[in-house]
Amino acid sequence: MTELEKTAERISFLYEKIIDNQDWEISELDELLDLSRKDGIEWKAKQSPWISVEGRLPEKDGLRVWVKSNCLNEQPLVYWKGKFYARLSDGCYDGSVTHWMPIPE
Repeated sequence: MTELEKTAERISFLYEKIIDNQDWEISELDELLDLSRKDGIEWKAKQSPWISVEGRLPEKDGLRVWVKSNCLNEQPLVYWKGKFYARLSDGCYDGSVTHWMPIPE
């Protein structure tokens, strides 16, 4: 049995125990929430094409990227020397970028 299957089995067991109002402890509910949260985060990370700027930045300057930021929802920008610019000639960059993904060439 794989680790994922073991986790799924444990989640199912705890869920049924709590839903059926069997004799359960707070620690079991906490475990269920922790397992579910961990699985959800791992699943989401595998599904999302977005790359966190905290985890990794683009590897080369001049790369056109699609970004999410705190100021604007989503927009195309250019990555240059550690910053995300709308136009290099303006020198105006978005310092609130949280996630990015490369735009296919």
